[in-house]
Amino acid sequence: MGTDAAAPAGAWLRENAWAPEDYLVSLYKSHQVVIFGEQHNIHEHKTFVAGLLGRLYSEADVQCLAWEFSCPEDNDRLQHLVTADTFDEAALLALARDQYLDWNSADHWDLVREVWGVNQARPVGKAPMRMVGLRSRWVIDAHQEICSMTPGSPRYWELLALVGREDDAGMAGQVEREIITRGVKGFVFVGQAHDMTKYEYPAEPPKWLLKRLPMESMPADFFPADKPWRTTMGRLLYQKYADRVFQVCPYAGLFPDIEKVMAEANLGKAGFTVEGGPFADMKAGSGFYDTPMKLLAQGFVYLGPRSTLHANRVIRGFVSQEMFERHRAYYERDYSRCFVNAQDVDEHLQKHRWRAP
Repeated sequence: MGTDAAAPAGAWLRENAWAPEDYLVSLYKSHQVVIFGEQHNIHEHKTFVAGLLGRLYSEADVQCLAWEFSCPEDNDRLQHLVTADTFDEAALLALARDQYLDWNSADHWDLVREVWGVNQARPVGKAPMRMVGLRSRWVIDAHQEICSMTPGSPRYWELLALVGREDDAGMAGQVEREIITRGVKGFVFVGQAHDMTKYEYPAEPPKWLLKRLPMESMPADFFPADKPWRTTMGRLLYQKYADRVFQVCPYAGLFPDIEKVMAEANLGKAGFTVEGGPFADMKAGSGFYDTPMKLLAQGFVYLGPRSTLHANRVIRGFVSQEMFERHRAYYERDYSRCFVNAQDVDEHLQKHRWRAP
């Protein structure tokens, strides 16, 4: 975007942009569910949500935080954590270890503690905020089995097909059950691969994915020619519930030209709706080359230039010896190296699991 285009877009932002927190709260005047598609490795995406939960609960009447980072099968454990009289740090670590074997992101698990804090401060007699997981246990187990096996076997393709077909559909179903059909307002916190409501993936998978797959053994019908190569939770929900669902994309570098406009507008942070504004046809960069913003984001939140965003904080000592002994094959195959003990894995994850944006 050149200077000629940045100037009027910057002027539009000065007139129409909200503070990001105010923008998210305002969306619940018109929508039941807001999907926030974070980038997993960006610290600020979690801290933004953590600082917002109290306002969502007290001002927007959001009663449920749904996220992809724990299993519905563990919802009772999660609910006990966020409603207990005192916060149980050991139980939180045990829950985290029972989900993804390498998800040592302190920023993600801090959100459980934040929901607990919201519930501790709630008015007497008001129902607590619920927190629920979206990704079924079998999906996590299948992912870990895939990463532990030699690629290309019949079982490998079976599991990969199941995860590809059922993961987002399962998460959409959980949002329906836990939020929409209950008639409550909910905040859905997932990665950017699952949030989009307007974009439909093409039938042909991307080249980067094909390079990672053992093409010589791929079944002929693995990617059907008449279907998108993957589904998206946000789109499944939007197709069924339309404007009851709204999606917000936080900036992580996908639309680099937005930095020029923010500088022109002299704004450090902003939240705005894409439709009807000057950004609808702004083109995406890496990952979704030349796709317009209107297909990838209904709402947009800018928390700062990409260069100012940080990688996640980590939990030191996340990998236990029991985890190492049970899942050594997963760690070694997924990270393409040998490990001697749990501490060896843990130190590797601390250094390499979450890279700076």
